[in-house]
Amino acid sequence: MRRSGTSGRLELVLVAVIVVPALLFGAAAAYDRMELIQAAEEDARSAAAFSREHARKAIETQELLIRELDRRVQGMTWDQIRAAPPSLAADIRIMHAEVG
Repeated sequence: MRRSGTSGRLELVLVAVIVVPALLFGAAAAYDRMELIQAAEEDARSAAAFSREHARKAIETQELLIRELDRRVQGMTWDQIRAAPPSLAADIRIMHAEVG
């Protein structure tokens, strides 16, 4: 049985009404996904840069503390360091607390 021209056109329109929006929705979803992935990658790069800078600063601070401590105990033996006035230990605690 052959369909009439009008019936065939209606079926074509019906298919187009379903397929075209589905294709547009799929394209929009793919575009949004790509945008979200790019934003997530940028966020990850930014977080990594922040973490790297924070680690660098923390290491620099520890190096400064070690240099200052080394300067204060320069030429002292372990026994002299242990017998040092309490102010040396207090100074070390203060330095540590200030950067902690």
